[in-house]
Amino acid sequence: MSSALDIIRREHEKIFDILSEICSFLDEEEIDSLAIANLLHDFGIIWNSHELREERIFAEKNRAGGFPEETMLVEQHRELRGHWMILQEAIGSGDEEKIRVALDTDGRMLIDKFRKHIQFEEEYFDSNKH
Repeated sequence: MSSALDIIRREHEKIFDILSEICSFLDEEEIDSLAIANLLHDFGIIWNSHELREERIFAEKNRAGGFPEETMLVEQHRELRGHWMILQEAIGSGDEEKIRVALDTDGRMLIDKFRKHIQFEEEYFDSNKH
C-alpha cells in the first residue's frame, strides 16, 4: 500500500512531465492549442487533488509539532496556480502569439518554480520522516 508521500512523489513526476510537454511546444513552428489545452486540463486535475493532499499533510505535520514552512509552501501553491491560470487564459484567447508569449514566460516560470518547490518538499519530507 502506498503512503501519502509516495503518492505525492508520483504526482510530482506526473505534473513535471505534463509541464515539460507543454513547454516543448515552444520549439514547434505552429502552436497546437488543443493539445496544450488538454495538457493544461490534465495538469489541473492532478494539481487540484495534489494540492489538497499536500495541504492535509502540511496541516498534520503542523499539528504534530510545528511546520514553519507550511505558510511558505501554501504561498508557493498560489504562485504556481497563478501561472497556470495565465496559461489557461492565453489558450482560451486562441491568439497564437499570446499563447507563445505565455508559454515562454509563465510556462517556463511554472516549470522552474515547480522544480524548486518539489525539491524543497522532497528534502523536507526526506529529513522529517517519522
